[in-house]
Amino acid sequence: MVWQEQDGTFKYSLSNAAETVTWERLGYMQTQRFWIERAFQDAKSELGMADYEVRGWIGWHHHMAMVCLALLFAIQERAALATQLPLLTVRDLVELFEIYLPRRERNQTEIWAAMEQRHQARQRAIDSAIKKQQHKPTNDSV
Repeated sequence: MVWQEQDGTFKYSLSNAAETVTWERLGYMQTQRFWIERAFQDAKSELGMADYEVRGWIGWHHHMAMVCLALLFAIQERAALATQLPLLTVRDLVELFEIYLPRRERNQTEIWAAMEQRHQARQRAIDSAIKKQQHKPTNDSV
């Protein structure tokens, strides 16, 4: 499939769809890709999809589930407010939440304690990786 953009550039797509699929259907499916990529861009840049700090699959899946729920909420809000705010973006929604959602105040002691916990967890991870590396069999020992 080949088509020309308004700026004169060409877009090319290959497909393994059945021969019975119409050109219109193929064109529609290809143009839907833009919205999927836009959703991933919003999820990464505004909703924290790329900001996970987990070491296992369960934590990663939990993080991705929360990001997907946030993205679903943002899309639903944008659709609901499309007539009043047609240019509303995910970033706009994030900034509104920063104003309106209640946030618990933290003092210096709590922040230092949280940092200490994170540092201890990082050190345990480093120590564990070193220990695994030391006990890893080499090709010479086989």
